[in-house]
Amino acid sequence: MLAAIASVIAIVAFSNAGSASRSVPADRQPVAQPPVAQAPPPVSSPEDAKAATCDVLRTQYPTVASAVNDVEQFNKLSWSDPNSIRTVNTLVATMSKLTSDLENSLVASTPEELRTAVLNYVAGLRAVTISQRDHASNEEINGTGLFYNRVLSAPLRICGIPG
Repeated sequence: MLAAIASVIAIVAFSNAGSASRSVPADRQPVAQPPVAQAPPPVSSPEDAKAATCDVLRTQYPTVASAVNDVEQFNKLSWSDPNSIRTVNTLVATMSKLTSDLENSLVASTPEELRTAVLNYVAGLRAVTISQRDHASNEEINGTGLFYNRVLSAPLRICGIPG
């Protein structure tokens, strides 16, 4: 039995040794190496970091505010009304874009006061987005709306945006 196992090991070792010396056919090129990771973004000054984040907010906040006003035109949201659904979908899309863009604008040099205000505002955006997207009750939506309003003023104030 041991002789049979030894012969199998010898055959496997011999066949592997033969394959190691084979060359790669000319029509088969080696697999390309994965791309090198991109360098991190250049370090910016706190002033530049603030300007970049505030620019995102200044550019997109009016669209979000308009979408909020459109949703507020409904006395109570009806999840069976196509106009209500369309309006809510617009709100969710605009808030989701602002959330993503604000998060992506934060860098290591973003001033702490602005970073904290933006992260709190992002939490408010998410709360409203989730409650709307998941067709929460009017009471729940009112609660997330109150939270949103509370965390909105700080980033607007820091960025000098009227609200």
